[in-house]
Amino acid sequence: MENTFSTQFPNQQPEFFLAAQGHAIGPFQAQEVALRLEKKESLWSDYIYRAKEGKWMRIFEHPVFQGLLPKSPAAPPVGSSQPQPPEEERRSWFMMKDDQQTGPYTATEVKRVLSIGDTIGVLLWKAGMMEWLPPEQAFLESPSDLPRREKRLALRRPVTAKIFLTNQEDVISGVCRDLSVGGMQILADRLPGVVGTVIQLNVDPSHEMSLKGFVAEGVIVRHLEDLRGFSFRFTKISDHDREQIEQFIERTKL
Repeated sequence: MENTFSTQFPNQQPEFFLAAQGHAIGPFQAQEVALRLEKKESLWSDYIYRAKEGKWMRIFEHPVFQGLLPKSPAAPPVGSSQPQPPEEERRSWFMMKDDQQTGPYTATEVKRVLSIGDTIGVLLWKAGMMEWLPPEQAFLESPSDLPRREKRLALRRPVTAKIFLTNQEDVISGVCRDLSVGGMQILADRLPGVVGTVIQLNVDPSHEMSLKGFVAEGVIVRHLEDLRGFSFRFTKISDHDREQIEQFIERTKL
């Protein structure tokens, strides 16, 4: 498939939801999502949801839209004497800064740009990486990291839920990205505080019949890489709600 936004999608059903400013908007047709990407109304790093997958994921991770990403140069035919470019010279890296995505670049080009420019807020990604990462982490990614990450992710489950939270100063809305017995990741219209801030939240899984709403208190343990959300660890949650989360995760094992 060519790297063009003029691609026609066979399915015209409005079935995609986007996370925008802490709210789920939609539904959109695939063509409408592609148009939003073209107009930069949505970014490749934004989150998208479709009932078929049953989880929130980055647009660049979604199989329907991966065909719009620029492709790496084709490998030479078997038996060709043309040498493969070294890893450093393959155009496989994408860069995100100030909500603008550029690329693909070679690793050499990325390092040259970073050496002469402001690296604050820069995120990098290439095929095979599980998320956008800052440069100092992106270049340390290796296959040996994947089993550890998959083990952690296996304890979490996607859930569609609205989140209302307070840091004792104001009320912020958000969308749950995934859930575990120890905490959750939340996409929000703004961050409710720095790492270590204590917040209270009310979870409303209105579209998830197998999980009832609950309240909890906890602490922010990490800001997500694009500052559009955060990881939250429970410090106060009832035994009943912890048990129902455990049962939900068990029922929805992949």
